Amino acid sequence: MSSAFLIGCSPEDQEWKKARSARTVDSFESFVAHFPVDKRVAQAKAIIDTLTFSMAVQTSSIDSIELFCKKHPSSHFIDSATSIISALRWRDIEVLFSAISGKIAKNGKDTLLIAEGFPYAKDKTGDSKIESFK
Repeated sequence: MSSAFLIGCSPEDQEWKKARSARTVDSFESFVAHFPVDKRVAQAKAIIDTLTFSMAVQTSSIDSIELFCKKHPSSHFIDSATSIISALRWRDIEVLFSAISGKIAKNGKDTLLIAEGFPYAKDKTGDSKIESFK
């Protein structure tokens, strides 16, 4: 963005235009830090929330998404984040199941226990059942 474009703008407007142009968490956090009472602070915080959530989800990491939830407990993405965490945990269980199921099935077991502490098993037909194993 050229400095000629920003001439005549207030410092708040200049910083806002820079933040919107950069579209990074850091740029919007800088805007909020420098102009905490500006009328666009709520919008900046919403953008920070969206960008932060998006980055956490793109990692497909349970740890990253849990960290997002911890740092942003009042985010309107919390329900989505917890749903994604659940889906990722099930995906991990399915991957583990796939990795070990052939070995256990060759032993002729009817029910395949994934791992102690997981309330999850599959039978030879592939039907899922939720049970409590300890």
